[in-house]
Amino acid sequence: MRRVALNAAGMSRPSAATLARVRAHLEAEADDGYVAAAGAAGELTEARAAAAEALGAEPDEVALLTGASDAIAQALGAITWRAGDRVVVSRHDWGVQGTTYRWLAQERGVEIAVVDHGHDGLLDLDRLDAALAGGARLVSLCHVPMWTGVV
Repeated sequence: MRRVALNAAGMSRPSAATLARVRAHLEAEADDGYVAAAGAAGELTEARAAAAEALGAEPDEVALLTGASDAIAQALGAITWRAGDRVVVSRHDWGVQGTTYRWLAQERGVEIAVVDHGHDGLLDLDRLDAALAGGARLVSLCHVPMWTGVV
């Protein structure tokens, strides 16, 4: 059975194969970045196909992005937002999300409802229930905020 790990790449130990490939790519970039990028295109196509297979999806349904911040920005940017849409978020959501939410509020008239956490660092479920009572087009809650360590 083939295993595909989709874990937190920026926070986890890379496999020996990943480390070797990243080093090789950095060496190639040092020589000629444009050539290195073109050379990696086929590998990205293969990676997208492997991820699609693991997820039971089609390759064109898989996005390979630079990290969580990029993924969140891309996902939020793919939604057609309208004035009055409502987003419920956790106070501990990632910084890029806050920036995007502020932009949505200012430029699109989207209402952002921020749910606070309790003194223990956990999401206050009563406050979440109250926020959801007003309806929401999107609910975004950070599962493991990096600055608290609370899961």
